[in-house]
Amino acid sequence: MSGQGSLGGWRLVLGEGQVLRQGVEQDRWSLLWLVRVSRWVHRVQNQESLRSLLAYQPSIVWQRGSKLHGALLTSFYRRPVATVRLLALRAREDRSSFFSEVLPHAEERFAALGARWLSFYDCPPWLEEALPGAGYIQQDLVLNYAKTGLEAPCQGNSQVLVRRPTLEDVPGILALDRAAFEPFWWINAEIVRRSIWEAPYCLIAEYEGEVVGYLIAEERWRGRAYLSRIGVLPSWQGRGVGTRLMVEAFAEMRRDGLRGVLLNTQAKNLQAQAFYQRLGFFPTGEGTIFWSKELPANSNPT
Repeated sequence: MSGQGSLGGWRLVLGEGQVLRQGVEQDRWSLLWLVRVSRWVHRVQNQESLRSLLAYQPSIVWQRGSKLHGALLTSFYRRPVATVRLLALRAREDRSSFFSEVLPHAEERFAALGARWLSFYDCPPWLEEALPGAGYIQQDLVLNYAKTGLEAPCQGNSQVLVRRPTLEDVPGILALDRAAFEPFWWINAEIVRRSIWEAPYCLIAEYEGEVVGYLIAEERWRGRAYLSRIGVLPSWQGRGVGTRLMVEAFAEMRRDGLRGVLLNTQAKNLQAQAFYQRLGFFPTGEGTIFWSKELPANSNPT
């Protein structure tokens, strides 16, 4: 999304003085007040500020007369997944109206803007209780892993070339990603380009000109890096490519003075969990449930 111009002045009148509309930057103070006074708030802390979400991402603001009764702010960063960053409802009685009347219109709106899924995660109990009735399923349980120290028990595949990617490698990385992961977890070209430009650790493994593995660590803080992605072409899995990428990334992290790594993986991905544990990662005992709903294709905003 490039800004409010691309989102349009979307507005929908529901009756009884109720209006749904696209949020704007001027709504920020009203939303901060709503978040402060309401018990019915789901907010995911992320790099996007409230101001940037309102200015550049699709959102729904729900008014009754002049009063703000709710807001749903999303991020299309991982498009075609629209991820909810903030849901705030004014009062208990607004909950049933939101899930029965407002949320279906929001889903149509986001689908018309290119979303295939709407996703919630790290939800409070009241939201988890309501989501199944609105057609949402538990997409995945994602488990957290950590590693102290940056040594590896083996060096991995020495036949592949590991290097920093360029923009010319974007198609190969995307093709690998689509072969290795389920569609809900695919990354898009914008994420790959941004990682190549900005991620402190971004590597690919190639063999005879073909990208057979990649690694992205987008963040680092308090002496540790956060590994957001590692993927290996299915035909190369089990051949030491992932280990080689990790070893090369660990070496760069040591040069930068880091002392450990954090990552997460799906609870059902036992192969990945075994791989991480062989490299010295251990489960932290923490995890996050991701909820999702697949949206209808070719919708038009109502």
